[in-house]
Amino acid sequence: MEEELGYSLPIDYIALMRLKNGGSLKRCFFRYTDTDGYECELIVRGIYGIGFANNNALCGQMGSRFLEDSKNHALPHIGVYFAEEDSGHGFFALDYRNINADGEPSVINIYLDNFHEEYIADSFADFVRRLTADE
Repeated sequence: MEEELGYSLPIDYIALMRLKNGGSLKRCFFRYTDTDGYECELIVRGIYGIGFANNNALCGQMGSRFLEDSKNHALPHIGVYFAEEDSGHGFFALDYRNINADGEPSVINIYLDNFHEEYIADSFADFVRRLTADE
């Protein structure tokens, strides 16, 4: 599957998918400070599982490559889109243009309407650690 995606998945992503291969998360609220200094909150609608068969799997019919296809959303080829924002207008991606000291991609949120990218976490592990259950 990593060959199909063109990227190696972070170890922490694979570990989480071994516990629950995609779907909704109990801790789905993500808070961060944007580049303008504003406190923001995003809600993760669901995370894409590993595989090909499920429509919302990373390599499924509606997965990461679907989002990059010019006939669909035409999101930029920057890495792996792994989750949708609850608003339906944004996606979370592993950004392989920005690799940390441990060799892990950062996490960004990108919006469909203008492709605005917002850096939100140093790694997938950092992203998951910062998810909360309360609004």
